[in-house]
Amino acid sequence: MRFNVKQLLIFLWLVPALLLAQGQPPVGASSSTVVSAGELYETDGDGANTITVTTAGTYYGWTTAVAGILDNMTADVADAAGANLVVLVGGAGVYTLHIQADFSGTNGAVIKCRIFDTGVSTNIGFTRKIGTGGDVGSANALGYYDAEDGDEFSLRCTSDGSGDILNVWDFRLVAARRR
Repeated sequence: MRFNVKQLLIFLWLVPALLLAQGQPPVGASSSTVVSAGELYETDGDGANTITVTTAGTYYGWTTAVAGILDNMTADVADAAGANLVVLVGGAGVYTLHIQADFSGTNGAVIKCRIFDTGVSTNIGFTRKIGTGGDVGSANALGYYDAEDGDEFSLRCTSDGSGDILNVWDFRLVAARRR
C-alpha cells in the first residue's frame, strides 16, 4: 500500500489522539508527559440520538455525550439544552483537540461541526455532505489550540438547511495537553 505525503501527515497526527482516546500515551511518550486529558464520547451505534438544526448556520450542541477519560479536567454532560456540553481545561497551555464523528442525517445536507472554546468557534472542525441515500459516514478534525485556564471545549454542529437532522452514531471529542 502506498501513501502520499498528505496521507502520511494525517496518519502521524491522528495516531497520538486516537491512542490518547483509548487511554494510551502517544508513541514515544510516557504517560507522565500528558498532564491534562479529557474525553466526551457517544457510541450509540444506531443513530437514534439526534442534533436538530432549527436554523441553518446556527451551531447546536451535542446533548447525549458521556464523560470518558478525565485527567486534570472535568466534564459537564448534564446540560440538557446542549449549548454548553464542555470539557473544562485543567491549566493553560497548548492542547491537541480531536473530533471523530460517524453520523447520518437529512439527505443532501451539508453538515459542519466545530470545536468551540467557551462559546466561540475555533478553526478546528470539518464539513461533510450527506448523500442522497442518508448514508452513515465518518469525519475527523484535529488541531492545536492555545487554551487558558478554565476554558471550556464543546462540540457543536450546524447545517446548510433549516430543519435538517444529524443522526449521531459515534461521536468523540478529545482534548490533551502535554508538558
